Amino acid sequence: MRFLSFACTLLTLLLGSYPSHAQELKDLHQVSIVIEKLGDSEKRVGLTEEALQSQTLVALKRDLPRLEVKEDAIPFLYVNTIATRVHFESGGDLGTALCLSIQLKRSVMVLNDDRRVIGGMVTTVWETGTLLVGSSENMASRVRDKINDLMTQFAAAYYRQNPH
Repeated sequence: MRFLSFACTLLTLLLGSYPSHAQELKDLHQVSIVIEKLGDSEKRVGLTEEALQSQTLVALKRDLPRLEVKEDAIPFLYVNTIATRVHFESGGDLGTALCLSIQLKRSVMVLNDDRRVIGGMVTTVWETGTLLVGSSENMASRVRDKINDLMTQFAAAYYRQNPH
């Protein structure tokens, strides 16, 4: 359990939007939404895959009404949550620590040294995340609020690269 808490903290510190001068969101016209399957810890705090899907969709349509959301789109927003109970060493309950990450994955071409295409793959081109710690009772609503905030960050990055 200590490793999971450490991993969540490290993940949160390393996550962040890529530099704004990058073109990872340029000419993005459609996305799908993929929610990672929830484990028991995430369900225990009141999260459901349907609620995460709905919250992400509503935030996308609110902030990026021109961006089409299609189930079969290859670029996809990947939403992942990892939760664990946090205790004092003496056994007292501190609540829940939950990592929330949102990534945009797109198809990219792999070039050789001569700039010829040698393959392709789907990779993360934009990501952000946060670590939430606190009472398990209100964690689900905090996650929904944070999805709104993170999707607004996504929309801002999108509009910087697609000003038209």
